[in-house]
Amino acid sequence: MFLCRYKKDGNFYAMKVIDKETIVKNKKKNIIMNERNIMKNLSHPFLIDMKFSFETQKHLIFVLEYCPGGELFGLIKKYKRISE
Repeated sequence: MFLCRYKKDGNFYAMKVIDKETIVKNKKKNIIMNERNIMKNLSHPFLIDMKFSFETQKHLIFVLEYCPGGELFGLIKKYKRISE
């Protein structure tokens, strides 16, 4: 994940960059496509919004709403349990 800023509006976004070679090598094409399709169609105040997705010759890029504080998976892994 990278923190980036959109030049047109000055807003910050999280940019997830996925290597295409790794996707093919690990046979994850369907998983990544499902992730993109699900995120594209989700709209809920408690879920991160995907703003853009695009690809280059070597990478797939998902541009997501920036949410400071890290990802939930990392927090659960660190603390083992999180209260409501």
